[in-house]
Amino acid sequence: MNSAYGWQRRDGSSRVAFEARVRHPLPAKDTERPPYYFYLTQRNYLLFWYENTPPEYRHRLWLRLLDQAFYNCNQLYDDGFPAHGNASLLGIRDFIVGRTGKPDLDRRNNLLLVGARKLTRLRQNLMAAARGGQRYS
Repeated sequence: MNSAYGWQRRDGSSRVAFEARVRHPLPAKDTERPPYYFYLTQRNYLLFWYENTPPEYRHRLWLRLLDQAFYNCNQLYDDGFPAHGNASLLGIRDFIVGRTGKPDLDRRNNLLLVGARKLTRLRQNLMAAARGGQRYS
């Protein structure tokens, strides 16, 4: 297979290992991971999509990203993992204020963000009920 960017030797072989595989040990459940994992995945997910979306579409993407992030956060709280949910909410907070770097999980979330998370749950329940679907607890 040739590289799309022409990374190949004169003999036609390539220096890129297209078929490489790496196996990592995974926990049986995601919730077995430490809270900082949820902080980092939440914050970095939001940063990635926001920074890699063309500027003219970011204003539309902003609310959709936060809606999905709050949904994920609500699932952690409702499944009985408040430390993971709190870490996820801190990741959302740090995305909003533009904080990057090492996670600091020894902080409290502000009431505005907690309220927004709960309002998002209410909206999601109302939308599910309107479609006749199962409500999110």
